[in-house]
Amino acid sequence: MLLKFDFFVAAFIIANSICVAQNSSVITGRVINTGASPLPMASVILLKDTSFVAATISNEEGLFLFNSTLQENAAYIIQVSLVGFQTFRQSFIFPDTLPLKKIILLPQKNILKEVTIVSQKQLVTRKADRYVINVENSYLANGGNGMDVLQKSPGLWVNTDGSIRLKGNQPVMVMINDIVQRMAPDELAEYLNSLPSESISKIEVIQNPPAEYEAAGTGGIVHIILKKARKDGLNAAANNTYRIQGHQYLWSSSATVDYKIKRLYLSANGSLSKDRNDSKAYTNIIYPDKTIYNTNGTRDNDNRRQLYRFTAGYDVAPGHFIGLQHVRVANQFLNTFNTSSFYKDSSNEIKGDAFTNWQRKPAFTTSTLNYSWKTDSLGSQLKIIADRTQGKKYEMNALKALYDEPSQNLDYRIFTPITTNIYTLQADFLKVMNNNLQWSTGIKFTATGKDNQFIREDKTGAAWIK
Repeated sequence: MLLKFDFFVAAFIIANSICVAQNSSVITGRVINTGASPLPMASVILLKDTSFVAATISNEEGLFLFNSTLQENAAYIIQVSLVGFQTFRQSFIFPDTLPLKKIILLPQKNILKEVTIVSQKQLVTRKADRYVINVENSYLANGGNGMDVLQKSPGLWVNTDGSIRLKGNQPVMVMINDIVQRMAPDELAEYLNSLPSESISKIEVIQNPPAEYEAAGTGGIVHIILKKARKDGLNAAANNTYRIQGHQYLWSSSATVDYKIKRLYLSANGSLSKDRNDSKAYTNIIYPDKTIYNTNGTRDNDNRRQLYRFTAGYDVAPGHFIGLQHVRVANQFLNTFNTSSFYKDSSNEIKGDAFTNWQRKPAFTTSTLNYSWKTDSLGSQLKIIADRTQGKKYEMNALKALYDEPSQNLDYRIFTPITTNIYTLQADFLKVMNNNLQWSTGIKFTATGKDNQFIREDKTGAAWIK
């Protein structure tokens, strides 16, 4: 096991060397009104010419922060907007950010002249327990995918592995049309990459979820609300990617199909990907007593992902909607390691070769049935959601090591199969009294089951012994 540990340490050091080499720039500022009072929830967008760079929102003190890679002596534009105030635009040459330290928004003027009014929502609007990013008809909806929208959305941070966090490093639970997406970060990223940005209506960001949301979302919730097709017909989109990685490759394909006929909505999307890559690592350690230890290792990765998602919805009657979603994710992560080692001290010299075969095959299936009833025009609503989720994971780690000293040879394998089942039934009722008063109540039932094993087998002769 020492050989494997040293290999991972070397790979970790190399990866961190690469990360450290990428520098980012921090831009801060404050948004206030003409009376010098802070303005929270202002939408702050950073542009380079007309190209989007980053976006965020101001906090309760009116402060905002960007952490982006910027080019020195390049011109940028800061744009700040908030309901009830005139939009602010200011150009600056980085790194001179002095004009951004104090941004004053002027009240919106009421002009009593004959005008043509075009109604357009602010990018960010505030509600009692959440803020809403209005994607539809904004720059966020132009020619990207769901992951692009989240990366550009104010107040959200998307890591390179696809995990989503609120600014402040809060983890989040992701929901789509009231349905929790129980996927690993990379699986969710694969699905969001296949979702056209034009299909997203808005994103609700709930920093402190109320009691009706499950405990897994207490760090925050990102609720993506998709558009309903307005016209009957068929829409389809496909995406293909191929990338050379040294002498290896990555390819992925995805497709989305939406169909509407009268009050019936159908949607399906699927994706496939294969990521082949390899790496090498070498260590050479010489101790003060002239003991020598070195390793030379290679790692080969063959990672495959498959995902499909089917949804159906039906407007039973005005205000009544029933929906069904079924998601299946299956992955295969096949990793092999070959490591040669050499150890020499004043009295011993040992050479060895180790081979590790590490296989992980997680699979995930979830089915959700939901019903909603809008009881009035103010937004009062009854929701009932039934959900069944099953996760299966097969993992096998086999090690074979051969040394000059036969007593140190190893040949064993470990299996850790895991099966998890989760059943939930939830009902929530929201009553809106007026613009300033509402109350809600709900009930939830959850049942879980888990079966996991740990099996080790050692090879003795030609037989495997548990």
